[in-house]
Amino acid sequence: MFMPTGGEKEGKVEQQSGLVPERLTADSLETHWSEIAGLEFNALDTSEGRSYGEREEEIKNLYRDYLKSGKHGELFILKKYDKIVAFVAVEKSVGAKQATFQEFRLAGSHSQGRIIQEILESARSYLEDHGYHHAIIEEEGLRGDLQKMAQGRFSRFLKIQGQKDSSSHSPATNDNDAPLEKAA
Repeated sequence: MFMPTGGEKEGKVEQQSGLVPERLTADSLETHWSEIAGLEFNALDTSEGRSYGEREEEIKNLYRDYLKSGKHGELFILKKYDKIVAFVAVEKSVGAKQATFQEFRLAGSHSQGRIIQEILESARSYLEDHGYHHAIIEEEGLRGDLQKMAQGRFSRFLKIQGQKDSSSHSPATNDNDAPLEKAA
């Protein structure tokens, strides 16, 4: 599904859709800092406003919280035509081999569902290659299309934490995915 474009060492791959996911390093984070700060929509909390002031501390502390020595985090962006359209920050629990999506930002776009799917695919592929086969997102304020993907296509990888009753949802599943289970 993914085709290398800039080599494995750069963390870039390109899909046939023209969207390019990239894993960030400390150097590349600095390069893309202002674009990440400009992503207004929070897919994890739709009640959050779009002003930079509401997310300023989180953006300023990305290096400290995820990439600094001793931290167990990963940052990913998704580009379309060299413009960043999505960003995710993932905290990894080393002992449990489980990841938690802490930040999930989107640019204003008519195709946000497709963008969410592409960046989830990229993050999942990288994390699974490094032994992390499960990830968690919080239910409260979750964007609808992200919730549907977590309950369908990504249900074996991505669990919704805080979900009251998974039987009240009817996830769309395919042959490879089991229905959503409650996260511990």
